Amino acid sequence: MYFIVNGTFKVHVVDTLVTLTKMEDNVVAVLSESNYFGEVALIHDGYRTASVTSLKYGTVGAISLPTLFQLTQKFSTLRNALLSQ
Repeated sequence: MYFIVNGTFKVHVVDTLVTLTKMEDNVVAVLSESNYFGEVALIHDGYRTASVTSLKYGTVGAISLPTLFQLTQKFSTLRNALLSQ
């Protein structure tokens, strides 16, 4: 899971159903400072559901699943926020 410290990032998915010969890159969100991403794959131990690309220089911090588990045990508001996604 990644937390954005600074910078701007686009969240995009590739739509292969546009045509059989052309893939379209659809931007579904723009994230910036204090936003996070990567929680779905981390929590569900699966593959990512989108790609995230920096639009300019940026800084992110990463946390592992054991660290996330410890934080959600200590801070119920974090756990509730993640579960509401």
